[in-house]
Amino acid sequence: MTNDDAPPGSGAADDVVRRFGWTASPEGWKLAPVLGTVVDETVNHRFVLNDNGEVAELVYRRNGRRLVLAHTGVPQALRGRGFGGRLVANALDQARADHLVLVPLCPYARQWLEGHPDLVAGVSIDWPSDEQQDTVAPGSQAEARGG
Repeated sequence: MTNDDAPPGSGAADDVVRRFGWTASPEGWKLAPVLGTVVDETVNHRFVLNDNGEVAELVYRRNGRRLVLAHTGVPQALRGRGFGGRLVANALDQARADHLVLVPLCPYARQWLEGHPDLVAGVSIDWPSDEQQDTVAPGSQAEARGG
């Protein structure tokens, strides 16, 4: 099956769905229901994915024209299934759509973005120094959420 047979969509989140959330079968592509839909909980400053009551989150904050990715938290039951990648890809799509500079303070988000240069193309990224990344963890809102 070629990429031309993949489901429609042109954003980074769509590409991750093709890579992790779609399965090929003789009948064509089928969506794996475990990945659900990313929801932007703007009041709580986080993107979330919910699967059977388990919630994966990407905590962010907006600072002017910057979208700062502070923490990715994926429950043990959801790990290894593409949830974290879907959340970061959604943030990437948001930054692209709103012409924001993406600031990946979260180590997972930074690693994911570095590993997907094809998807990052066209989005401004302010890569933080190691010292900046270290300031996120202790005492942060993300830590308080259990991440």
